[in-house]
Amino acid sequence: MPRDHSLAYDAGADPRIDLIAVLSKRMIGEITAAVAMLRLAAADEPTDAARQALNDAADHLRDQARLQHALEAPEGGQTVDLSDNLEALCAALSHAKLQRDGIHLGLVCDPVAIDARRCWLLSLIVAELVDSAASHAPWGEGRQIAIRVGVADGEVCCEMGRVGRGWGCGLSRVINLVSLLHGRIEWSMGPHGEGARLTFPADCDPVPTTRH
Repeated sequence: MPRDHSLAYDAGADPRIDLIAVLSKRMIGEITAAVAMLRLAAADEPTDAARQALNDAADHLRDQARLQHALEAPEGGQTVDLSDNLEALCAALSHAKLQRDGIHLGLVCDPVAIDARRCWLLSLIVAELVDSAASHAPWGEGRQIAIRVGVADGEVCCEMGRVGRGWGCGLSRVINLVSLLHGRIEWSMGPHGEGARLTFPADCDPVPTTRH
């Protein structure tokens, strides 16, 4: 039986979002500075092994900075393409977390125009679910997470399916984020894995399908 969690909250009136935006920019700046320091240290190292270790650490931090940038809180009043943002997020998640563990992350998302802050909230939810799913993915071939996002009947629908069972300890954060979208989330279980289905009011128009 799917479990339904639905709450209502006005995200646009929450000043904490602006604070998060400031802290996010600061963190990205600090990570970028650390990457530069590691690159300089690597250039001065006399041994190949030490240079490689420092460059590997710099690459990892660079990927983390890209992920933080993809999750950066936006300024209010913008309209963005949901598919562009989720594609950037999934690429950053793959590089920062999933590829080294052999987990494939697939995304199919219709082009949809949406308020930037609601797009950001959805990105945070997707990141939490992906991280939780990855931590419970079984070892071996076929480690994959699939995401499908579209608009139907006036709602944005985000579905995630994954091989394996167990979502980890981040579900309370997910449910709180869903409440900011005035949405609901349902969990399902099948013979090969588990799924999550998030829906929230669209209040948005499709973006032209021509992409540049």
